Amino acid sequence: MSYCSKQGNLICILLLLGISGCHSPKQKNIYQEDFSFEGWYGPPYNPEGSPKEYFYTKYDDSLPQELEKSSSGRCRQLVVAKANRYAGQKMVFDTLLTSSEIPYRPSLAEKLLQDLKQEGVKVGIKECKSYSGKKLESWQACRCVVFMQIAGGYKEVLARAKAIANE
Repeated sequence: MSYCSKQGNLICILLLLGISGCHSPKQKNIYQEDFSFEGWYGPPYNPEGSPKEYFYTKYDDSLPQELEKSSSGRCRQLVVAKANRYAGQKMVFDTLLTSSEIPYRPSLAEKLLQDLKQEGVKVGIKECKSYSGKKLESWQACRCVVFMQIAGGYKEVLARAKAIANE
């Protein structure tokens, strides 16, 4: 007598496929080593160095299908545009939430963000990697580590927040 009867062949096949899938090698996460940091660090050429005046974060984007064979430059442009809109918000939010000195208030965060925008803080790219589920080199989609430099870093942003809170 067979372990899998004719009626149970489909179930048996699915069970065997499930078991064989348990032992398949996992794909390596290409961001694991290179993209492991976010927050306040040193300059792009030496993030572990000083001064810790650079706020790093990750953004990703993808190209429309008709531009799929585009170069890495187009995907990077899309990421920088997104980072210019949102990286300041993330920096302010993360900085205020990690501070025990100032309670987070949305109105304070908004005023602080406006203050930093008036200074003209720009976004730079530390590095980008392609990912798309297709060929790694297709650049249909990419993830970049972007940074913003603030003279004085975390302490300066916190000092500005304190000044705004005391107004």
